[in-house]
Formats: sequence, structure tokens, C-alpha cells
Amino acid sequence: MKLVKLSVLALSMGLFVASCGNGNSDAAKASADSAAAAATAAPAAPAPAPAPADTTAKPAMDTTKAAAPADKMEKKDDKKMDKMKK
Repeated sequence: MKLVKLSVLALSMGLFVASCGNGNSDAAKASADSAAAAATAAPAAPAPAPAPADTTAKPAMDTTKAAAPADKMEKKDDKKMDKMKK
């Protein structure tokens, strides 16, 4: 069984090395050279100008006002509970 596992491992390693080309092919060197030449040939483009600020936006909503009615409800519930206890 170990021989089968070792054979499968060796076969998969061989296929991997063959598909990657082991880094020795002329195509890999040519593509690396052309990529390096392209990177050094043209300077980087300048960054675009930032977009203008949105001045039509509404001001932020005050969320503390929404909690006020809940506080009133709690007070009413407390009063009802007090009445029920008596």
C-alpha cells in the first residue's frame, strides 16, 4: 500500500513540475522580460482629482429624540403597575 501511495505522489509531483515548466522554458523568460520592460517603459499615470464634496446632503438625524417616547411609555407602565399593586 505504501508503494501505491508513493507512486501516486511521484506521479502527481511529476505532472506538477511538467505543467509549471520548472521555470526553464523560453516562454517564461520572454513573458517575464516583456513584463519588466512594460513596467519600466511607461511612467505611472497621475492620480485623478478627488470628486467635489456633496453639499446637497441633509444634516444628520438626531436619534436621541426617538428614545423620548419610550421613556414616557415606561413611566406610564410604572404608574399602571403601582395602581395594580394597591
